[in-house]
Amino acid sequence: MDEEIDLRRLLRPLVRHYRLIVGTVVVAVLVAAALAFLLPPTYRATAVVVVTRPQFQAQFDPRLQTLPPGEAQPYKAFGALARAPELVQQVLEANRAILSGADLAVEDLLARLEVSQRDDPSVVQLSVEDGDPERAARLANSWAELYVQFVNQVYRPHAETE
Repeated sequence: MDEEIDLRRLLRPLVRHYRLIVGTVVVAVLVAAALAFLLPPTYRATAVVVVTRPQFQAQFDPRLQTLPPGEAQPYKAFGALARAPELVQQVLEANRAILSGADLAVEDLLARLEVSQRDDPSVVQLSVEDGDPERAARLANSWAELYVQFVNQVYRPHAETE
């Protein structure tokens, strides 16, 4: 029951191989520093869209039903709508002049876009990564504006005619 732990026995291999340990750490720091200086910087711009409670909910028949107060909304679908190919194509067309590469495809732009709905699913964050901070901000703002129009067309297709 009176077992003592001999720390010298545990520390002896560390002291014996300190050059290898310190050398590995120094090499790892040098490689990380070289990569940090060689890789181009990436900037992220985020636009936030707040989804308000719609007055009507579309049904599978032509009728519209008024929602009672406090009924849960399908807010999770709004995040998926932000990455809809039709919307990303609109963002691409609206910003073709500022995007590098004339043949940028929807898939290329989708790789630079990120959608998140954190604690509150009615708040949709649209983030864009780019090497130019001004271009990232313009893309994020354009995406948010086109997203609002796109969602309004999906959920209120007749609001434009009123």
